[in-house]
Amino acid sequence: MHARRPVKRIPRGHSTVVIRFRVENRVHTRRYILWTTLFFDDEAAFIVMFGRTFGNLAVPTNDTHPMEAVVETLKKISNSAKRCWVAISIGSDLRRDVAKSYYEAHPEFQLNVFYRMKAELPVDGNFDPEAFEYEPDVIGGDQFMQVIHTAVVKKNLDFCIGGKDIILLSGERLHLKNSFCFSESFFKKCAHRAGFVPIDVLSDDAGSAIHVLQKVN
Repeated sequence: MHARRPVKRIPRGHSTVVIRFRVENRVHTRRYILWTTLFFDDEAAFIVMFGRTFGNLAVPTNDTHPMEAVVETLKKISNSAKRCWVAISIGSDLRRDVAKSYYEAHPEFQLNVFYRMKAELPVDGNFDPEAFEYEPDVIGGDQFMQVIHTAVVKKNLDFCIGGKDIILLSGERLHLKNSFCFSESFFKKCAHRAGFVPIDVLSDDAGSAIHVLQKVN
């Protein structure tokens, strides 16, 4: 007969944050204890940013890492609460050939913006959302990877949107956005500079990671 294991109790004055994530169809759970006794009576916020949207930074195309932009974006998140826990999903696979192949195989994900324009914006009937093709380009180093998302106009377009006339010529290139992936060490360094304490990193072993950060003051 085995002795019963003692039940670990969380003392009063503590609160917990629980994150569940899926790897290979198995759901895993991480539980983090927040020492609320250190912070008077106010509650800590829990901020979640999934879908790897953090990596869509509004910075110019550049061969150097965007540390300033990452730190400033993290500071803006930090300023939303006096104390907080943050779970941020980022891309962590820096293999440029893999990224390029993936985006080339799924152009509809990026070109969907033109179909949304047709459906939701005051654009006239001359606008053709099928008049664009998608072209990704990838640059970077050992700390980050930047994907440059570009739409190429396949035919001349002359349309009106919101009362403004727009002319696009075949061959013109429209920069849609830049998106980034970061190494674990680089993102932790940025988090430190933004005033966060890195707590844990949850990886799906398929190119994505969730960084759990804590702001204590």
